[in-house]
Amino acid sequence: MRTSILYAVVIACVPGLFACSNQPSCSTDGGSALASSKNPLCTIDSDPALPGVEPPIPPPNATALAQLAPTGRLRVGTVGQVPGGLLSTLDANGNPSGTSVDFACRLAAKLGVSLDFVGTHAGTLGSTYDGQPPMVAATNSGVFDVGIGIESIINTVSPPALIANDTVGTEITFLVPIASPYASVKDVPDDHSISIGVTAGTAIEAQMHQRYHNVVFVTGATGNATNNLVKAGTVTVVANGRAGALNFITQSWPGQGKVLPDTIFVESLAPFTSSTQPLARCYLDDFVESARSSGLLQLAIDRTGAPATRIGRVVPDAGPLCATAVEQCQ
Repeated sequence: MRTSILYAVVIACVPGLFACSNQPSCSTDGGSALASSKNPLCTIDSDPALPGVEPPIPPPNATALAQLAPTGRLRVGTVGQVPGGLLSTLDANGNPSGTSVDFACRLAAKLGVSLDFVGTHAGTLGSTYDGQPPMVAATNSGVFDVGIGIESIINTVSPPALIANDTVGTEITFLVPIASPYASVKDVPDDHSISIGVTAGTAIEAQMHQRYHNVVFVTGATGNATNNLVKAGTVTVVANGRAGALNFITQSWPGQGKVLPDTIFVESLAPFTSSTQPLARCYLDDFVESARSSGLLQLAIDRTGAPATRIGRVVPDAGPLCATAVEQCQ
């Protein structure tokens, strides 16, 4: 982690302990642990478990903050999904909730700025994007400051986006009829007798094409439309996130569908910035790691009630992007 670069002021600028070239603006309090992001979608702000898991990371210095919230507000882009999805679940009013929302809320609170959710699909309290492609296309437009999306899809951005450490991941497996002969993922053969349903334009579609070369792929426009392909008998199996597939069974296919117990791969969710925000990405890396170790990420997962969602992996330091031209003291 790069804590000594972006906010070493908390260590290096304690009055009486270290010299500081411009001491009046050096922060020593690390920010208010229970600050609010001032957004009505941030129900995590009042969660009784929050005080015990608030990340202890200090706020960023002014240079990094200017990249994270250049307008004085943190604008976050994420994708709205059906209940149980990895990203943001939308309610009847089109408003998001879930791990992405909770993460953004506590990030904004740590920065000491207000929070806006932006996108192409407007809810009554905030907006989201209708899918990964439109969010990815907006990465370098300046519409949002921080995006939260599927890592393998973000990797398609040009110029390349700067991806921070993963926050959470979900297990991708097969949804099959209850009477299916397949008991595990490895039982499903890669041959022309098998048809696999995937949702168009998703990371799952891309990953499945890399893993299966001889099956017939059938695409659905949305996650629910894809799940309905196997329910209708149009395909042999559907590749989907375990949490979303279990939710589909509960809501639309009770007693008739099952989810295979093993995993095809784990789909990772990560915050990201445009290529012009290297210091923002730096701070996001360390905020993720602080949220991981404090228990905030686990609380966000627990609040969704979604099974088979796990804390993301630790990503090694990608390089020295944050080690140049950074203010040690403001």
